[in-house]
Amino acid sequence: MDDPSAKRLDYVFVNEDRARVRDCAVVFTEPIPHLGCSYSDHFGINVKLELRSRIKDGSQAATVSDDAILPHAIFDTIDRISDRYIAREVRHSRYRNIHFIASVVVFVGLLIILFFGVLIMVTGTINGLIGFIFGRWEIRALREFTSEVRLARKVYLGD
Repeated sequence: MDDPSAKRLDYVFVNEDRARVRDCAVVFTEPIPHLGCSYSDHFGINVKLELRSRIKDGSQAATVSDDAILPHAIFDTIDRISDRYIAREVRHSRYRNIHFIASVVVFVGLLIILFFGVLIMVTGTINGLIGFIFGRWEIRALREFTSEVRLARKVYLGD
């Protein structure tokens, strides 16, 4: 396609000892009827391979014809590859879930620490204001009261 905004390339890597490319085409290039948009975010690639099977000694390769039945070994190989891939994806999914849970726990913990930090800062500021501004007034009033009590004692008791 001559699309200047296309940025994704698809590749098919072929081991020529095991297979030969018979046909290759880019697919899903036409828009969806009645919608006017693509099937996907990129076009597909369709490759037809001609499989070759090796003779036990590995010296010669015989081509598998179109009407031949694929050997069991190919399906076994596909099953092994698929099983390993599924196991890997299950493991990665588990790691992602653990990472998510740990992130939430750390985030909530940091929010709690931040909350208590702000609470301590606010109460400390209020107590500082009370201590520096209003505390002096209270001390001055108490000293004035005690001096009046002492003066009253001298007047009434003659001490």
